[in-house]
Amino acid sequence: MERVSNFSRTRDNLAKLGQYFTEVGHTKALSSLLKWPDSEVSLIEPSIGDATALFSFLNDRENITTFGVELDKGIYTELKESEKVDYLINADFLSGMACTNNAFSLCFANPPYGNSEYGERLESLFMKKLFSYLKPKGILVYVIPYHLFNSDEKFAEKFTARFDVEAVYKFHEKEFNKYKQIALIGRRKKQHENNFEIAEDLHEKVVDIDNLELLPMEYDGELIEVYPSSSDNIKQFQTLTLNLEELSRSYKNGKLLSKANILKKVKKDRSLTPPIPPKSGHLYLLGTTGFTSGMIGNEADQDLHLQRGKVNEEVRITHDTTPAGTVMERKKTIKTTSMVLLESCGTITRF
Repeated sequence: MERVSNFSRTRDNLAKLGQYFTEVGHTKALSSLLKWPDSEVSLIEPSIGDATALFSFLNDRENITTFGVELDKGIYTELKESEKVDYLINADFLSGMACTNNAFSLCFANPPYGNSEYGERLESLFMKKLFSYLKPKGILVYVIPYHLFNSDEKFAEKFTARFDVEAVYKFHEKEFNKYKQIALIGRRKKQHENNFEIAEDLHEKVVDIDNLELLPMEYDGELIEVYPSSSDNIKQFQTLTLNLEELSRSYKNGKLLSKANILKKVKKDRSLTPPIPPKSGHLYLLGTTGFTSGMIGNEADQDLHLQRGKVNEEVRITHDTTPAGTVMERKKTIKTTSMVLLESCGTITRF
């Protein structure tokens, strides 16, 4: 099985190809809790798998534009061939993709479970990144194991600092006994804001799992409103790894990468001159951060080439001993950039 990441996986994660699947009846029940708009909704699924759970959640609704990310190459290939998902990429959601921020009004996510290489639970890292991609008032439907609240005692604080809790439910016994899952539904706040009282209430409610309300299979209460979001506002949804096949398809059929050619030569026509021309340092920064990865230049000017920029992150851990004998662990994140150019003549340049 090909991997593009070194996520820490539990034995059951591996058995499920990196995922804990969500039962169809439960996903349909979650869908019934929402008030869906008539206009377009852009939805992101960061660990889409074979998309069975997602499409049972959508339940044949129209005007939903789906954006999916899948880590496993085999699952991605099969799903890509099915053409069920509007936009699909094969990438590490945490470090291998770039996406427009504040763009989606809905996310359905059943993320990988367990500890990450960054010293934090995967569920927490996924949640934090999804906060960036969702619009204010966007809805996150998050399927996670309840024992996450014990494994990461700060998870409730992290979640409530970013999302207002709309609902939290326990899965029914047969499904709960498999993976101990709950559904946590949050509405994205406009900005990060701590509320320790609400966080404590959420934590206590979930850890008291025997008394947590079961997910209603037939719901007749007040619905959670989902707001519209246009896919026209999503200008970037791509991997940070150069894939010639995907690149060609995106440029021929899509609009998401149409603005990536900002490093093309600007002619002397005054109407094409930017108000503040970017300096060479700015151009390099845009390139190395992956914003302009893709096909640059044109054949007429004989400068057509492919480029890929990437930010590499390394966590360095050191230990210091205080005069009192206490050992202090210090973590420092070091970021470096790299760029690869592939010219039409076949020359490859790395710097």
